[in-house]
Amino acid sequence: MVSYWNSPGAVELDNISIEQWMQQQQQMYLWTSDSLQAIRDWFWLIESYPSTLYNISALHGSVVLYKRLRLLSAEGLYTKGLYRWEGGTGTFVEAIRAAFVRLGGLISTSCQVVAIDYTDPDQVIVTLAIGATMTAKKIVVATSLPSASYISYNPSLPTSPNYMALFKSIIPSDNAAVQIIMTWNAKWYLLQGNTILPDPLTQPACGVYGPVFDVSPGNSTDGVLRIIILDVQRSYDCLTKVATSNISNNAEVTKSAKDWFKSMYSLFGIPVVSSSIDDFFIETDIWDWRTRKQFLPGVTYYFPPSSTLVAHGNALRTAIAKRIYWGGAERAVDGLHWIEGAIQRGNDVACEVLADIGLVPNCTVYSNWLQYLALLAQNTTSFQNLLTLRTQNLELLNQFVCQIVTQTGYTCLSQKQPWRHPITAVENQTQTVINMAITQSEEIEGLVRSAALLVGKLVGLNIFSN
Repeated sequence: MVSYWNSPGAVELDNISIEQWMQQQQQMYLWTSDSLQAIRDWFWLIESYPSTLYNISALHGSVVLYKRLRLLSAEGLYTKGLYRWEGGTGTFVEAIRAAFVRLGGLISTSCQVVAIDYTDPDQVIVTLAIGATMTAKKIVVATSLPSASYISYNPSLPTSPNYMALFKSIIPSDNAAVQIIMTWNAKWYLLQGNTILPDPLTQPACGVYGPVFDVSPGNSTDGVLRIIILDVQRSYDCLTKVATSNISNNAEVTKSAKDWFKSMYSLFGIPVVSSSIDDFFIETDIWDWRTRKQFLPGVTYYFPPSSTLVAHGNALRTAIAKRIYWGGAERAVDGLHWIEGAIQRGNDVACEVLADIGLVPNCTVYSNWLQYLALLAQNTTSFQNLLTLRTQNLELLNQFVCQIVTQTGYTCLSQKQPWRHPITAVENQTQTVINMAITQSEEIEGLVRSAALLVGKLVGLNIFSN
């Protein structure tokens, strides 16, 4: 069970809204109106939340804030699914752009893409709104799926009737009065964008279903899922009618949720062993806000727009023709929406591209993208150490050369003089340093060249192969 649900003061915080809590704190700490507005603005940026903080409990808001900002530092410290750079993400993006330009790459910004043509098996043609076209061997659509849906694709992208029906049928739910927290001792699930959407074709006649969120602690191997129950009267209340006690009610809800998971994953074609849902299960906690806080409904709003690319659903889990890759936030395998999901999916896609062009064995080997990041960091560290060694050796070389030139014995190198031995030792040491510097220079040039070729392959420019 997630400890914060049962922590001291949790009940009190869960019975007031964020707005009410802020007003209390303002009186205590004399917060300015600008400070309060900054908090409101921050929460309004979170996907799937209502536009008023009177509908979010202070407990839930604090948990969301903690999950996003824990262990955060200005140095870009990685937390589970969250990055930050000094000066903001824009600073990092600008550094990437500058690096591409130094390597001879072409960077275009503020260019709206209107069409993507991948009929040619060897290239992808991207058409911009201004009429210009760009050609690449592979592309990554790194925006959100709803935004990407406005792009014209040739050939048309694959679709699935199940997913089309699924997304078109979802409606806003503004009274998620019942939520359940289910805990397993292992993460048996595979989530997309931190949300499993209910399938309208298999909604139980009497049983729970709804959007599912992973709320597992970042340092835990347990799997903790939060389900917002939709259509409460039909899906949840019918279970309570057949239950004779709180215990049996919990058992009925647990069985219903497990059955729904099994049927949903089966329909979606996602490999999962049904027995794992039972074997790894620990407990279910039911949160019925109708009895816990009648005056403050647990509101959520989840409505993917119909007729958009999100309607392709699971059909876009893999690259199209190994040329079009999907890196939007909604494509994250797990973790929250927002920038965390986008970053995680970006690294997953990077591994997919590198595997397809043969620079890493396969993404199964690097299935844990944290290990993949560690390999990149290790290579970066080795490269930096090599540069440092080269600099040190060149400085040492310069020192030895100066010693040789300034010593009086330099003019007598060909003579059998007593002082010849120490000078010979300096010569030998100098030659060793020279050889090391040359070797390291070649290694550095090789690394730079490999990096340039990699970038060239990624962006489809032949300039790097010359």
